[in-house]
Amino acid sequence: MVKNYIKEKYSEFIEGFKSLDRTLLFVVVYNLVFYISVVISYSKMLDIMYDMSQPLMAIAASTLSESVQILDSQIATFKMFYFSMIGYAALFLIILYLIYSLTNLFMWSAITKTKLRKSSRNFILKFFGLNLAWLVAWAVLVFILLLSLRTETVPFWFVAAILIYAHTTTIAYIAYFKRKKICVSIKSAFNTGFAKLHKFLIPYVFALIVFIIINAVFTPIGNMLYKGVNTIFLIAFLFYSAWLRIYVYSFAKKLV
Repeated sequence: MVKNYIKEKYSEFIEGFKSLDRTLLFVVVYNLVFYISVVISYSKMLDIMYDMSQPLMAIAASTLSESVQILDSQIATFKMFYFSMIGYAALFLIILYLIYSLTNLFMWSAITKTKLRKSSRNFILKFFGLNLAWLVAWAVLVFILLLSLRTETVPFWFVAAILIYAHTTTIAYIAYFKRKKICVSIKSAFNTGFAKLHKFLIPYVFALIVFIIINAVFTPIGNMLYKGVNTIFLIAFLFYSAWLRIYVYSFAKKLV
């Protein structure tokens, strides 16, 4: 029984490679746009922080003034910097959320063959709502974990959280594009994600084997060609992560 099940999943795994089309390239492009947009936004944020910190640097480099007026001015500068940083940090998070939601919208519309031009505005807006509720819930959960865990165990729980997030988020997106309802998608992320976890284990093992092979092949090549960032491996990983989404969708769409 188990042997037949593994054979069935292996056949689906091989068939998944045979059925790949230009969707893979679309997903790679959307992934690349996401990472580039995040890097650009982060760099811009650092530039803004640097420019705004210059008055503080000048205060730090100067001799502490005994003048009440100058001290008041310096305190006002600190307060302005503090509140400005809160504002820019909030703006940065909003930009990240919009980039994340928009790229995932295009990515999963390509994977699920959903034509956004024919989709209602409500469908698109609810997808942004799904992301907002999902990200806020996970941010709160991670924050609670960080407060309650011992420092030495944080890296292990962080890796576990990333894996669980990737697993459940993928199912939530698949469910949304199939059912078009936020609550149903969130419920399915946990019901399917955990109650039917055994149906994901063999495909995940195959996916892990593919990752190990990619790592073994492309990492040495990239290290020989580049002394800095392993560009070859990064490109290979973009294709791998795109393929993984398509592969998971090929069987998970029947489970949600």
